[in-house]
Order: sequence, then C-alpha cells, then structure tokens
Amino acid sequence: MKVVKNGRVFYDGKLVEADISIKNGKIEEINNENIEGAEEKIDASGKVVLPGAIDTHVHFRDFKESNKEDWNKGSQAAIAGGVTTVVDQPNTIPPIDNICTFLERKKLGKKLSYVDFGINGAAYTNSDIEGLAEKGCLAFGEAFFSWPRENNPEESGNMGMGTDKDKALNSFSRILDTGKVLCIHAEMWDEIKRGMKRFVGSLPSKYSEARSPESEISAIKKVVDISEEIGTKLHIDHISTAKGAEIVDKTEATCEVTPHHLLMNEKNLDDLKGYAKTNPPVRDEDNREKLWNALSSGKIDIVASDHAPHMVKEKESDFWEAPSGVPGVETMLPLLAYQVKQENLSLSRLVEVLSKTPANIFGLTSKGQIKKGNDADLVIIDFENLTSIDENELHSKCGWSPFHDNEAIFPEKTILRGDVVFDKGSFGKRKGVMVEMG
Repeated sequence: MKVVKNGRVFYDGKLVEADISIKNGKIEEINNENIEGAEEKIDASGKVVLPGAIDTHVHFRDFKESNKEDWNKGSQAAIAGGVTTVVDQPNTIPPIDNICTFLERKKLGKKLSYVDFGINGAAYTNSDIEGLAEKGCLAFGEAFFSWPRENNPEESGNMGMGTDKDKALNSFSRILDTGKVLCIHAEMWDEIKRGMKRFVGSLPSKYSEARSPESEISAIKKVVDISEEIGTKLHIDHISTAKGAEIVDKTEATCEVTPHHLLMNEKNLDDLKGYAKTNPPVRDEDNREKLWNALSSGKIDIVASDHAPHMVKEKESDFWEAPSGVPGVETMLPLLAYQVKQENLSLSRLVEVLSKTPANIFGLTSKGQIKKGNDADLVIIDFENLTSIDENELHSKCGWSPFHDNEAIFPEKTILRGDVVFDKGSFGKRKGVMVEMG
C-alpha cells in the first residue's frame, strides 16, 4: 500500500485535510485521520492534491511527422504539466481511418507513452468506422463538416465528412450505431475560401476575419441540427466564439475551449505572427472575455489544449503560408492554475473542466475524480509556487511556446495509477495504457 500524506485533497467538491491510500493503482481510502502501514509514503505537506488532468484533444503526430512530435516527447510534456490521460486525434499522416493504422498507433503509444491515452478514429467518408469502434477507438473525430481535406491547401488526404448533407447524415448515423462521441472541427470551408481570398497578405490579425466567426457559427448550427435529427453524441472541438458556445449550450452537445482562445486575442497574431496561428483563430478581446464568462458559467464544458506542434522554421515562414497549431499540453493546467490563484477561476471549476467533465463526456469511468475505486491519477501542486513559463524548459519536441514568459503554476509531482511518474523535473517509468469507454 502507498499513501499520499498530509495534503489538502480536492474531495467531494472541496478541499479537505486528508491522506489517500493507494492499492494496486486504485484509490482505496480518503481519510482525514492518519493512515498507517504504508510501504511507500508520498509527502504532500502544504500542497494541494488534485485529480490528474484529462486532455481530450492532442496531436502527438509521430508517423511521418515525428520530427514535430512523438508519443515519447508529447507524453513527457503532458505528465510534466499534470496531464495523466490524453486523447490523440486521428489526422496523423497516414490518418487513423483503418484498423491497421489504428493498431500501429496503439502499439507506439503502449511502447512510448508516459500517460494513459485514448485514440480517436477518423470520421471521414472512407473510414472503417465499425472496425475502428470494435478495436477500441475512444471516439470519432476530429472531422471537418463540409470540408473535404483535399480542398484545403494546408492539408492532404480526405479529412471531411462530405460536401453534402446526405454524406454527413450517413457518417453521423454510422457513428451513432457505435455509441461513440463524434468530435467536430466546426468551420465552413466555403466561407473560409472567400475570406482567405480577400485577406491573404494582410496583417496577421486579419486571419481572424479570413476564418471568420461566422464560418464557425454556421458550421455549429449545421452539425447541431444533424446530430439532433440523428441522435449522435456530438462534441464541438476548440470553440472560438462566444456565440457558438451559446448555441451549443442550448442543445445536448458539449464543447471545449483551449487556453490560447481564453488567453490570447487577435493582437497576439501581429505580435507573435505564425507562433500564434491556429485554426480556428484567436478572436477579438471582447469575444475572449465572453469565452471566460461562458467557461465560468458552464456554457463551455471543458478545456482541452489542442496541442498541435510545428517546427520553428515552419512557424517563422510567411504568416499566410505557415501551418496552424500551437503546443499546449504541458502549459494547460499551469496556466489555468495561475488563473485560480488570481481568482479568475474557482478551484472547483478548474477540476470540473480539466478532470471530472472530460471523464464524463468520454466515458472514462475510473478517472476524473479523487474517490474510492478510481485510478490513483493525482497531481500535487503548490499554489504559492508561481513561475514564468520558459519554452526552453518545456518537453515538446517543437521547442517553443506561444506562452513563453506567461505566469503559471506547475505541478511538483504527477502520479499515474499510484506511481510517481514526474517529480520536480525528473521522470519515472513509462506506464501508459490505452483507455476505452465504460
């Protein structure tokens, strides 16, 4: 038996002085009396003990993009940032649209990952949806609605669900039959094409108009209508507009927001140029503030990083040619922990959006909360230990961060299923396993 001792544990919705006993990787007891008889004691004196964060949106690349990120470095970044479970997206090269590629992805994860992981299957028109579900994909996505990937100059291959409603209905229906969640990247390509033609070559801040808020809002309306008609469980990825969040809030669908949409605005595009370029783009300051309000009030369900690293030389190319995406799995919890310290976000809401609700949405029944019988996935953090993010000390293969010099609070220890896998800069043994719904 192991015991996490003397910490202030976030348990049953509040902080309590308690010890946590762990047996066979599971939480056995949470007790405010001294638990004796431990073979190993993990001291949390003066620290807060939280459930491990669950990042439901990462791109750990590998395969033909292993120069940008791989399971090893991506999962190290995750565990150093207090993330104990990730959900990897399927738009790898080659994509996870068939059983063979899925099994190769799983094999790499089991060999190299420091964190537990789910793997999404690709919800494309040509995907083996039934086969992927049978082999244990966690969900389906990240699919573009009405956006065939071959028409996107930044991508290659078929990433869309089709250009007409019939094809979308077919994909939604097939995914419904699997019982899995469908995750959608909500932007309309026809509207983006018009915007890009109008603004390409302008100041980087115009990227928010080129990929306009309306392109996201239009796509959200369409996919919400289809999901309600079919009954598919729908999740909207990386929402960037407060209006979009309001639409989702009135439905059975769920949505996520990223730290970069919460903490950056279109002025950062002019300052950081390609290093702040993401899809969908960061928006104006008024919208950014409204996203915070939507998160605090519960209109936005969870926070996910959309960790999507690219190399420095790519990001320093011409802004309009540079690839979109930023790293973020390691800085997500630290940035939001600082917002808790600044009283911009409650501790209970932090736990809800990073742990409890992600587990509920994706059916990770043994994770997301500190309670008896759950996996002992824990983060020990000192909220008095403020620091500035140094991109040179982060672990992603890409070697940079749009949040360089931002204030943050990093965890001191991260525990995965009872084992300390990160301790003040040092990594323990790899022990990541694939997780499934149920």
